[in-house]
This record gives sequence, structure tokens and C-alpha cells, in this order.
Amino acid sequence: MTNNFNDIRDSYQRNMFAAAGDKVDMLALYKQLPDVTITGEYAENLYHLAAGYTDAEAVFFLKEAGLKAEADKYGNTAMHALINARFDFDDPNHKGMTAMDVAIYHNNEVVVEQLMN
Repeated sequence: MTNNFNDIRDSYQRNMFAAAGDKVDMLALYKQLPDVTITGEYAENLYHLAAGYTDAEAVFFLKEAGLKAEADKYGNTAMHALINARFDFDDPNHKGMTAMDVAIYHNNEVVVEQLMN
């Protein structure tokens, strides 16, 4: 089932550069899956993707769908994917944080809370 996994990964990547009206509804993609236990080439599950792209809605959906947070074949968990999520946008606010930093911070709080429960 790597094909569906790769489709979701590719949609996240396209959304990073797409105009607002051209973005794929990621939650709708997750909801259309016949099986949320699909994995990628390295046995990473959908939590890895959702966390790596700081998609709190997807994490909530996957938790409600009963997906178990498991390590990939290298022992990496979704927490590793979350920690490795990096963005480099240069418009800091008065605290030195960009809009993306603030969004990632709040999304990460939600993702960590869901993955720890």
C-alpha cells in the first residue's frame, strides 16, 4: 500500500508551494483511505507523515481512526518526524518568531499531546 502513502506524501509536498486555492484537502485524503495502517517504503506510518508536516488535524483523525503510533524500520517514531520538521521563513515578529514559527509551535503542542496520549 506504499502507493497511497506516497500519494499523501506528494500532496503535502505540493501543498507547500501551491496557491491557496490549489491546495489539496489533506484531511479529505486521509478520510478517503480504505485503511489507515498503510506504510511507506521504510515502514513509517501515517503518523510519521502527519507529524512531519505538522498536520494536527490529520493526527487527530488518525488517533480517532485507531492508528497505533509505531516506529519505522529504523526505530524512528512520529516524534522524530516532528522534531525534524524544519521551515525557513524570514519575517519575525516582535518575539523573533515568524508566522510559520508560531503556527508550528502551536501545531506541535497539539501533535505532541496526541502522540503522548
